[in-house]
Amino acid sequence: MVPEWRFAFYAACLGLSFLFLCARRWSGSSVGSNLVVQVEPEAFPLFPWKKKRVADLYPGQLANGREVVVRCLRSSPSPLRIRQFLDAQHRLQNRFAPVLVIIGVSSCFPPTRSLVTPYHGVDIMQYLEGHTLNRRQRLRLIVQMAEGVAYCHKLHLTHGDIRGSHVLVNDLGVVKLIAMQFHLLLYRDAYNPPSYIWEWTAPELLPGQIDDDEAEVAPTFASDVYSWAMTLLQIWTGRKPFAEFHIKNLVTFLIRLKQNPSIVLDLAQPDDMLVGLWHIFRDCSDTNAASRPTMEVVLARLAAVERQL
Repeated sequence: MVPEWRFAFYAACLGLSFLFLCARRWSGSSVGSNLVVQVEPEAFPLFPWKKKRVADLYPGQLANGREVVVRCLRSSPSPLRIRQFLDAQHRLQNRFAPVLVIIGVSSCFPPTRSLVTPYHGVDIMQYLEGHTLNRRQRLRLIVQMAEGVAYCHKLHLTHGDIRGSHVLVNDLGVVKLIAMQFHLLLYRDAYNPPSYIWEWTAPELLPGQIDDDEAEVAPTFASDVYSWAMTLLQIWTGRKPFAEFHIKNLVTFLIRLKQNPSIVLDLAQPDDMLVGLWHIFRDCSDTNAASRPTMEVVLARLAAVERQL
């Protein structure tokens, strides 16, 4: 016999679990079509698969059997930010591109809305833990990640939060970037990167880097290039950027970086890293945003490094 609480849970989900590909009921946006896909409530666990700082993740299936991951947001963004986010997702739609955009918005875990994306393996750090890769194979993952960032920039969109947990890899070794423009949903007003992403955040975006208190900062193509470089280092070493500094307090790290941005130059080249790849990292992690190369230039240089292997 089904317990009453479980029956109530399923009944609530059944009444609310509709996936809106156009997300009109959420934001009033006209992005996408009017097609409605029902989410099977029994296909989702009662408890999150992963609990993130800004969302709980639930794996499951749509009514047609397609595997998806539902990201249940912890807070409700402003209507303007939602419209901007949905517009960006619509522009990024391309199943052949190295990015993974949402396929809709769901109400299956009230009171907040949830973002639904196709399932695509695990994040790249988990993938590396379960696979022994040579330098050529690791470089191929890094190149695919760069292709994803370049694709966003080609559409005149920044990613805004590039790090290992936002790079997915499936069993075939195919890389997809996720969380493009998610920062629009996380900050109700001005962009303000939380401390847990500071190691990947470009110096010019860190709190206190601009003297004018009223000036607003936002991710740029150049800041994406910096974050991509730090993720490159994370992938190659298996550790967070600046792990060799033995950071115990992120606030102390921020103060240190603010006082002396050149500490980025103190990062040591990993023993097995290709020289050409290290030079790319150095240029992309330049503390002067204007000096960083574009992702198109980075891709050309990565291709040259690949040819040398």
